[in-house]
Amino acid sequence: MARVKKIMEKTLQQILSEYEFRKNAAQKKCDMQTALLFAEHPYLQQFQEQKKELILQQLLEVMKAPQQKQKIVARFGVQLAELEAQMEDYLEKHNLHMPQIEVSCTLCGDSGYLIHGDKREFCNCLKERLYTEVLGAHKIESLKGSFEQFDESIFPEDVHSDGKPSQRRSMQMVRSLLQNYIAEFPENPQKRLLFMGTAGLGKSYCLACVCKELKKKQSDICYFGAYTLFRLFHRNRLGELDTTMLNYIYNVKVLVIDDLGNEPLTQNVSKEYFFDLLNYRLQKGLYTFISTNNTILQLEERYTGPVVSRLLSDRDTLTIRLSGKDLRVL
Repeated sequence: MARVKKIMEKTLQQILSEYEFRKNAAQKKCDMQTALLFAEHPYLQQFQEQKKELILQQLLEVMKAPQQKQKIVARFGVQLAELEAQMEDYLEKHNLHMPQIEVSCTLCGDSGYLIHGDKREFCNCLKERLYTEVLGAHKIESLKGSFEQFDESIFPEDVHSDGKPSQRRSMQMVRSLLQNYIAEFPENPQKRLLFMGTAGLGKSYCLACVCKELKKKQSDICYFGAYTLFRLFHRNRLGELDTTMLNYIYNVKVLVIDDLGNEPLTQNVSKEYFFDLLNYRLQKGLYTFISTNNTILQLEERYTGPVVSRLLSDRDTLTIRLSGKDLRVL
């Protein structure tokens, strides 16, 4: 048990080390480019040194007369602005640009952290790596399906004798419903999506479409197969997975659970953890998307009536029932 826990912690530490290495490498590259630029254009280095000198003088004067801070900062601000203008004129005249640190995440500057006052939290870019590389979630980009590639022609267009719409028409309506849901995000009254239906009807495909489109608006998305998620619950129960790690799953802005009911039932884990997860996320107003091949009766047998009643609440859940022929055997 301890060995599994250490491996997971080491993986997170490796990710944090990679962030530190990448940030330092980017800073070093920028410093080298700046040094080369200054060697060819010493006037730019003089501007930079004058700027540093002004900032230092401003700091010393404020320390001597803190009650005059506002006036001191305003006075030095004028001088600094003049110096910046001279520097910009020089750069423009010689068609130059000051080197900038190259980062892949503009939010955290590749530090992996965001600062809110005196609090520090993981940036969404780091959370995504935590979900996928440490906890075993799927990468959203690797999911099969998108609205752009949505091919309605794969769905049968058979006309039902009872007047119900064809499978193709039903999926067209589902697509429209989901696109409207995404357009309304994050003001949706129902924070849960539940896809129900037998295997091979496109539930996972719909989840992929929603996640890829939604990621344009919200990057904090975690997509689990139910088997992997419940295995993490079991490891937490056994003490193999720290609760801090589990908290990231509980608090992700959008949690996706694909193929609910496919995971093995575990005593004192499946029902309790799942019920706690649903309650917690509902109270926090977080989004949870679920797909299942199970019927309502099968879900009640696995998770009990109260859990399923909470899951199927019309107030909190938009339930989408798919029906028709298994696309994998057509």
